[in-house]
Amino acid sequence: PLPPGATYNFMATEVQANGPMVVERGEFTFSMPANGKTPAVTMTGKYLSHWRDAGGRWLQAASIWNEDAPAAP
Repeated sequence: PLPPGATYNFMATEVQANGPMVVERGEFTFSMPANGKTPAVTMTGKYLSHWRDAGGRWLQAASIWNEDAPAAP
């Protein structure tokens, strides 16, 4: 579950289907308000998800995401 007040937003920018497999590429934002000594957090990034048809139900088989900000030193 998300922390209180936190939000995720996803926007698919490309979807490719091939039979029982779908690959979805997109962008995301995550925001969480400050809580006590924990500062507010806002991040943006990209994601890639692989979906598969399992008897009429689309299940996420794999997913990866990366933040747009440079890696910490």
